[in-house]
This record gives sequence, structure tokens and C-alpha cells, in this order.
Amino acid sequence: MPRVQFEPSGTLNCTNTITHLTCNCGSFEEDTAYRQCLVSLHNATKYFTALTLFDTDAYTSCVNREVAEWLEQQYAKKDGNKRGRSKLRDTPTATIGLAGTDHTASVYGTVVFDLTFFNEVTNSDDILVNIEASVIDSCIVVIIGLPDIRKQH
Repeated sequence: MPRVQFEPSGTLNCTNTITHLTCNCGSFEEDTAYRQCLVSLHNATKYFTALTLFDTDAYTSCVNREVAEWLEQQYAKKDGNKRGRSKLRDTPTATIGLAGTDHTASVYGTVVFDLTFFNEVTNSDDILVNIEASVIDSCIVVIIGLPDIRKQH
């Protein structure tokens, strides 16, 4: 049975949802399976529900700015308005190549978070801990790259 959490606002967070979406942000893979996952700080009880792409062609994990800003708020609450483990910038600090394409994306810093997802093999939730992800402009909310996928095994 999948684990379900409720945020204080009453928002249902569930990790056993798989969705097929069409992304119109220049992706070559128009019909891709996204998994509904929960983004959080380590050992936190508040979650950000995010459609997540597990991408074995990506050599790094990434989040969009919406997730990065939410994580910044959580860091501030946890650390008493200190920056915590976030390194978010208003202007790009680097560029990264997008997996399997000639396209690049500007990087606006990095964030560290945990990701909870439903594992169909064990029929329970698994957690990828301390994922360090680049912050990019993307219609894909969270991309988990191959190195972080391999850490799970």
C-alpha cells in the first residue's frame, strides 16, 4: 500500500502515481512517463509534490526554479533564515548539456534534497537522500540523473 502524507493545508501527497505528459519546452521525447514524487529536506515532514523524470541519459540531476524556491523557503525555516545548503542565484553561473541533445540549459545554482518515490518491486516507498541538483529553467519539475539512480542500488 503506498504511503500517503497530508500537508498542513490538507493537500494529498501520494507517490504511486505515474503520468504520461507532453512537455512543450523543446524536448525531443514528447510523450514521457513522469512519476509523482515527494521532494523534501532530509528528515522533514513537509513535502513538495513533483512530477519527476528518471532519466538514465542525464549525467546530473536537476530541478526547476519553482522547486528551488520552495526548498529555499524550507531551508530558511529550518535554519532560522540562514541559506542552509542552497546555492541559488538570480543569474546563471554555468551551463549544462541536456541529455542526448545539442541543447544546453543555464544553471542558477544547486540545491540538496531528498526524494520519496513508490517502488513497485517492493510495494513501498523508497527515499533517495541528499540529492545535489542543478537549478535550471525547465517545464520538467525534477529530473533524476543516472548517478543518483545508481545510488539507490
